[in-house]
Amino acid sequence: MTSSGIVRWGSIAAMIGGALWVVWGLLSRAITYAAGGPTYGGLLRLSAGLLLVAALLTLGGLVGLDAMQGGSSWSLGRVGFYTAAVGLLAQALAAVFLLVGSEALLWLLAPGGELGSGGRVGILRGCNLAS
Repeated sequence: MTSSGIVRWGSIAAMIGGALWVVWGLLSRAITYAAGGPTYGGLLRLSAGLLLVAALLTLGGLVGLDAMQGGSSWSLGRVGFYTAAVGLLAQALAAVFLLVGSEALLWLLAPGGELGSGGRVGILRGCNLAS
């Protein structure tokens, strides 16, 4: 695939991933109200599935951005790309764990919680350095 193809598909992936992040944020607010109810498990799994797809699509967008920059990005930009990639992959791994039924990495996903910013901090710091 050519560099322009990677950039094109990366930008489409980033837009869809961004829309899914918004849907995930709205859904995560509904989960707090459903806690203990009969729909809680289903909403939690739906939220994890959305997060998994959103994180992977956003990572695809970052790959497209990196391809667009080509060899012109300096070492700090490359470090930012890898930092954001690690944060996105950590959240995707936590979503897979949640889909399987384990809540071991739930602290990476908890929106608004004290520990919930674990993966998001890496993503935000990495995106700041990459651009």
